[in-house]
Amino acid sequence: MSVLGRPRKWPTGATLMSIYLPPDLKEELATRAAIRHMSLSEYALNLILKGLDIEKAEEAERSAKAKEVY
Repeated sequence: MSVLGRPRKWPTGATLMSIYLPPDLKEELATRAAIRHMSLSEYALNLILKGLDIEKAEEAERSAKAKEVY
């Protein structure tokens, strides 16, 4: 069980990572996570996934533009 009283969402075999954040950034992320009733880890994972989706969309757009040129 997690601190919030719900089962852990991390699948077996997930990789544990450590990152170093400036104190002000950690405070902002923790505040935003609390507003959404999430743990800091859950919120950080969601941000990483959203950023990855955005990056993939940008790559697809660049690829499409490159195909238009040829």
